[in-house]
Amino acid sequence: MKKNFDKLIQNIQDGITETFQSSVFGSDSEYNSLIEACKEFLIYKGYKIIEPINYTYNIKKPDDVIYLFYALSDSKHPELMNNFRNMAKDRKIASLFVKARMEASSINKKEALKECAEIIITIFEYEGEFNFNTPLVFGMLGQKKLGWITDKAVQIINKKKQNKNEERRKKLIIAYERIYDVEQEPFGDLYQILQNL
Repeated sequence: MKKNFDKLIQNIQDGITETFQSSVFGSDSEYNSLIEACKEFLIYKGYKIIEPINYTYNIKKPDDVIYLFYALSDSKHPELMNNFRNMAKDRKIASLFVKARMEASSINKKEALKECAEIIITIFEYEGEFNFNTPLVFGMLGQKKLGWITDKAVQIINKKKQNKNEERRKKLIIAYERIYDVEQEPFGDLYQILQNL
């Protein structure tokens, strides 16, 4: 047990050394060994690891969340394009929205901003599932009585992620069956499988 723990700590130290030895202009891939070592350590200590979502848009500040909302609103509902927009009020709502996501997901502000954007995109993409009685306004992202909107969007996001994982799992099973021709032997040649691994 102690030997495994020492190995995990050594892997983290090696990852840190490797990271510091990398060039200043390097990419995120230079952190891979450190990330893997930290994940192994956390799993060993009983933590659950959730991979970060790779977002395709660049959200850096709460104002970007507001602009994204209105860009999607203008695109999906051009009839609402000229409605009055109170940026001071929207900034307050955006700030509370980001803070709520930081607390709910235990993430930093940078990731919370991205999560907020994902929630907004999901709300517009699956608008029909929300059964809104009124047009979409930025104030709907307030977390008090309307927190259910965010909760439903997060459920949709999680379900999409689960479906993607299930599809990937099915593809891996199909690939496995092709490689090991499972139809001939129910468990395959275990010795050969271990050798291939």
